[in-house]
Amino acid sequence: MPSPPRFTSIFKYESVQLAVHGDPDREGGNANITREGFVLIKVLEQGVYLVMSIANNKFYLVKVLERRPGLHRGQLNEREFLHTTPPEVRVSSLTAQDLQQVPGVNVSLDAQPFFPRMEFFQQMNDRWTVYYRYANGGTLEHLIQVYHNSLVAIPETFIWHVAAKLSAALGYLYFGQSRDHPHGRQGWRAAYHRAIHPSNILLHYDTPDPWAHKRNVGIVEYAFPQIILSNFSQSAIHQDNNHWLQPGLHRTENRPNMWEDIYQVGCVLRLLCMTHIPPQHGIVPGSQVKDETGQSGWNDRPDSRRLNTVNAAMTINQANPQGYSDLLLDTLSEFEWATQEDFHIASVGLRQNAVPDIDWIVSVLQPTAEGEVHAFKSVPPRNGPGPKDYYTNVSVSWTRPVDPPPPVVVQNRQADHARFSTDLMIPGRLINPCEIHFPIPKRFNR
Repeated sequence: MPSPPRFTSIFKYESVQLAVHGDPDREGGNANITREGFVLIKVLEQGVYLVMSIANNKFYLVKVLERRPGLHRGQLNEREFLHTTPPEVRVSSLTAQDLQQVPGVNVSLDAQPFFPRMEFFQQMNDRWTVYYRYANGGTLEHLIQVYHNSLVAIPETFIWHVAAKLSAALGYLYFGQSRDHPHGRQGWRAAYHRAIHPSNILLHYDTPDPWAHKRNVGIVEYAFPQIILSNFSQSAIHQDNNHWLQPGLHRTENRPNMWEDIYQVGCVLRLLCMTHIPPQHGIVPGSQVKDETGQSGWNDRPDSRRLNTVNAAMTINQANPQGYSDLLLDTLSEFEWATQEDFHIASVGLRQNAVPDIDWIVSVLQPTAEGEVHAFKSVPPRNGPGPKDYYTNVSVSWTRPVDPPPPVVVQNRQADHARFSTDLMIPGRLINPCEIHFPIPKRFNR
């Protein structure tokens, strides 16, 4: 066991303690985390914040969701919904027993590791507050940007890892497939995510020492962090009333479609293969509409490029010494489509034909990706570096944001109740001013 860090200084700021409603309309999940309330760590945006449970000193992501039946779906923001129940609760990791309290048809994510873990929820009238287990690795979007800012190629093993987990996630959502039910479940009602994007894919590291200064040492989890398909705010369930449908990423779609999720998975995986390529590299000006120019040029990817060109821009490195393999590029090229450089996928007729079908995802992509990951983990090269260097060369943990340490809460501080109540969308009577102190480990001091 690593020795605990010594603390030599303290960072402190004003905050509040948060309580939960004592008499909600509904609640479910692990109420133990709410027993002593929470302390606010950071407001991420209005109605979304990071908190720490005082009962167990663990971090949770909290979202305040609100039903807005008077709005059209095009007017909704991500935290608003039309159905009687938030999509994030209808399609969640809550147990079957907890979901029995939730009206309507619901889909349990059954604590599958590639979905976010909802620990607790409460409903008061049209407002729902949900508590998710915190993922410490940031988003896949953050990882992609860090690699792209350095023009470094992402390790192929990690791309296969993401492909395996996202394929498994789709297999579960559409068929109920899992290790216990490899062929799906009878009577399963499919769920559609409808917002698969790098910003909605989280990473989590089960690390033995969260204070480790060198994050890229040879540990398997640093190369293969947990991949979590999160944010089910736009999700829908098969045979839902389309009146309830959230906007999703493709706002012109008036009903849920498999092609949306499959196309977005393909975008994520192809984008992972392009972080080493400078903007506009190799694109002849005027030769295509998606030319990666302007402030939104990054959004032209991955459709602005073909995978058979990505190795041409590869700088030889330890993670991909020979460029990406033909197997990876040929497999992911199944997501490419005829006029992708010039048109948006939503403008293409019969766009479901522009993407692979779900059977290919679960019967070809998933086993291929799982096989490549298993082969890498099982057979370190006999004459090459030892296991430590073997995993160090493909580690992605250097992109991981630094976690805040659990703070010390100091009571009876003055704070602006009205401001916090507005920002957090929580009644002032549930807020208690405090000050929080963050001890800073000696090895992190500059």
